[in-house]
Amino acid sequence: MHDPFPEVMPGLDWFEAGEAVFLSASADARLYPPLDDAIAQRAWLGGFGSAWAAAPSDSPSGAEALDDALARALHDHGALAKQLWARIRRGRSGLLH
Repeated sequence: MHDPFPEVMPGLDWFEAGEAVFLSASADARLYPPLDDAIAQRAWLGGFGSAWAAAPSDSPSGAEALDDALARALHDHGALAKQLWARIRRGRSGLLH
């Protein structure tokens, strides 16, 4: 487990939840970080991005651009998508805030 991230559910922190969403394309709302929680959102984005980076480039998910994979994962989570894209835009000029 990646301390100090809080557990989403027993044995799963936000980093791992982000990985799980990428790897499984899960729609389980419990695997998406809460609104207005920058720490959980950063951890989740880190996990999602880590899983994307580790995907073989010849697999369907590995051939997809990170932005496209993230947009697909957040399709049904509009308010969260808005917050995460804002966080990503700020982070592209430096570290994620």
